[in-house]
Amino acid sequence: MPIYAPDRILSGMSKKVLKLIAGKLMCAPVAALALLFACSCLEESGKGGESAGASKPLIVTTIPPLAMLLREIAAGEYDVECLLQPGASPHTYEPSPSAAKKAESAAALFYVGQGLDDWAAKLGAKRKVAVFDLLPDEIKLKFGGGVFFEAGGGEKPGDVHGDEHGHDHSHSHDEGEFDPHFWTSPRAAIAASVEIAGELINFDPENREAIQQNLRAFEIRLHALDVEIREKLAPHAGENVVLVHPSLNYFMHDYGIKLAGVIETTAGAEPSPRRVAELAQIVKDKNVAALFTEPQLSKSAAEAIAREAGVGVYELDPLGGSPGRETYQELIRFNTDAFLKAFDGASG
Repeated sequence: MPIYAPDRILSGMSKKVLKLIAGKLMCAPVAALALLFACSCLEESGKGGESAGASKPLIVTTIPPLAMLLREIAAGEYDVECLLQPGASPHTYEPSPSAAKKAESAAALFYVGQGLDDWAAKLGAKRKVAVFDLLPDEIKLKFGGGVFFEAGGGEKPGDVHGDEHGHDHSHSHDEGEFDPHFWTSPRAAIAASVEIAGELINFDPENREAIQQNLRAFEIRLHALDVEIREKLAPHAGENVVLVHPSLNYFMHDYGIKLAGVIETTAGAEPSPRRVAELAQIVKDKNVAALFTEPQLSKSAAEAIAREAGVGVYELDPLGGSPGRETYQELIRFNTDAFLKAFDGASG
């Protein structure tokens, strides 16, 4: 005859009902003791969230791309939730009381830092990890006038800001400052994933093997993704584009796409009519293939410049999180396809 645990048999009953039944069975001492033991089991199983049906420990991130990385690296060991909803901008986001409470309850809060989501540093999380600070210097790019500057002092082709036209740098995009949007490059995402895994292992050494196994599998997928994108975009190396905001620099740096100008160097601050006219002239002078907007920012200035210059407007998404852009690979392929569609349209 099989033996069944009393707490499983009676898990559908409330403790009050069980105790009432036990009281009615005083004439059957063994049965009453069994029922009271079941009550005790149910009470104990509710302590500390450690019952068989309890959820995994929670990790919270500020932006969807960090959640995408952590869901791969911490798969099977943690639940991962993101504070920022799809379509919202980390530059203008203000945490709600419920978001702050969620961060406080999490095992850890992962954020980017470097001016992108520094509001996260003020949240009362048990453990806060600024991912950008973990990256090796050779991975980081800096904003600059006319070239990408690598932290090691080298230069890479590409015009980040076109500063000769006078930008407002009131956010964190001053020349010489680090660009925080590292995740748009699969190569940088690999480096970040290694550091994120290290942080997870530091505070959860018991799950070292599972985390390292997840990391190795994810690295293989990211290397394959990098090769795939490189092959697709190789014919378009050297193409000039204008972005609504300088958020795809790492991606463009890796695959040889040049940035001829930026519409909003301060996220959410639309350019003056004079600046719109200047950008329209840049588009013509540099034979710009396309203008790119983002779902988090206004399209009106880009559309005005495109009408004046006679080029197309397309959409990139640096953050994702919406259907079809919920995993890291989906997000990067979405942006790759947006570039390809723009370049094909410009040559057609």
